[in-house]
Amino acid sequence: MKTLEYMLPMEDEVRLYTLVFLPEGDGPHSAVFIRTPYDPKPTKESIDGARASCRGYVENGFAAVWQHCRGRGGSEGEFVPFKGERADGLKTLSWLEKQPFFDGRVYLVGGSYLAYVHMSYLAVAPACVKGAALSVMGADGSRAFFKDGQFKADLGPMWYMGVYRHHLLTHGTERATYDAEFRKYPLSGFPKRAWGQEVPSLTAAMALRDDPLSDVGGYSEAYYAMKSCPVPVLLLDGWSEMYLNDMTHMWQDLPEEIRAQSAFIVGPWSHGGHVQENWTWPFPGGELEGDPNLDWILHLRDGRPPRLSAPGMAKYYHVGTGRWETGPDLPQGEREKVFHMTAGRALAESAPEEGEIRWISDPEDPPFFSGGPDTFITQPAGFAPQPEPNFRDDVISFVTEPFRQDAAIRGRARVRLQVSCGCEAAAFVARLCCADEKQTVVMQAGAAEIPEAAPGEKQEIAITLDPVCWTVRAGERLRLDISCADAMSYFVHPQVRGDWRETAYCKRAEMALLFPGCRLELPV
Repeated sequence: MKTLEYMLPMEDEVRLYTLVFLPEGDGPHSAVFIRTPYDPKPTKESIDGARASCRGYVENGFAAVWQHCRGRGGSEGEFVPFKGERADGLKTLSWLEKQPFFDGRVYLVGGSYLAYVHMSYLAVAPACVKGAALSVMGADGSRAFFKDGQFKADLGPMWYMGVYRHHLLTHGTERATYDAEFRKYPLSGFPKRAWGQEVPSLTAAMALRDDPLSDVGGYSEAYYAMKSCPVPVLLLDGWSEMYLNDMTHMWQDLPEEIRAQSAFIVGPWSHGGHVQENWTWPFPGGELEGDPNLDWILHLRDGRPPRLSAPGMAKYYHVGTGRWETGPDLPQGEREKVFHMTAGRALAESAPEEGEIRWISDPEDPPFFSGGPDTFITQPAGFAPQPEPNFRDDVISFVTEPFRQDAAIRGRARVRLQVSCGCEAAAFVARLCCADEKQTVVMQAGAAEIPEAAPGEKQEIAITLDPVCWTVRAGERLRLDISCADAMSYFVHPQVRGDWRETAYCKRAEMALLFPGCRLELPV
């Protein structure tokens, strides 16, 4: 494998460190293009690591172009998250088109931020781009940074502190700064509390909830990546991954003729794309046997059927059965199964008598849950074991009887609540779990906001969870946890009317669930 090193000048003359790994034999070669903000300054060890990451492509005859994003690793300039990636990517592709080792076909590969950099220009990519394999990343900032309008507490602040002006953090480390400053109000003041100065790119990300096109020159450049995608793309995500809702929409947003040539894979994974060792729930057969990205790129280059995905189809892991299934989209149940919440904290098949459950919600002392689809850095992510039901007074747990026979949940569950709030505004969080005799794991979670309410007024809200394909086996139970916060996953609502980013204080309030108006609707 031959290794070439370049410092490529961009439009503003900032130079980006770029490695090219060439296969044996005469060219020209098709290329894969990977851009990363995570490599350290170039050393023999870091170059060996990049070479190892590209080995599968190079051994299959591709030239691998591996580039450090500006301001990161060996590249010049300053790294500002989500800014300038379109211009730098297009400039590098223009350079690639002129190289003697290149045969005119390039494929874009990456996950998480390494996928975003390609999404930023995919809709306007040059003709040399022939396909892409993109994983665990969202194109729509209103979904990427938010769950049903609630700011994802783990994604923006922790990730930003790890990659942006780390030396300025007011408490030295990401975790110390996060713990000291993030859960203060107002949310809009967090950048200055954390860095001692304004961070316009993070402030712009906070505005994406209201307008996903508002971050001009930043995250909004990815918005049309799928809607106007010109090439076949493999999308890959997990049932417990923070971008699943967005990637589901991305699959549906693809132009019909492009979707017929593209593929979607969803496994029993979180952001890492693998079954994690600290998960004790069984996911037999949950790992694909091979690299789906390489398999897809070989399919596009050579025209052979892919082994790990199916063009025009979604392939997904069915939890509880150990099977992989395929269909034109993620599954949707044929009928609805309803469980009613009761004042006795059961999920029952018949509607209960009138009743209520009341508790005090205190934003300054919110509940913290382990795991869940919107966890990322600050705790065990994904399918982590859960604490006991009702483990705090402000966590209300409803549990079914053991299932008498297997039941497959296929699609998006919906939680309908009838509530009364002793405050002007509030948020509610729902976490759907599966439990056997030994443990409980969270299947999906969601949130909904009441932006304005008269204290004591009866309100009805609906929380739609992300999709899942999960068979609850005979003897297992479902558990539904309801609270007003999940402090590791979402910014804690201040329970005050007004712009949630600007509210400078919070209020304790009494909350109530009112029966028989609360139920869980399952697609089965």
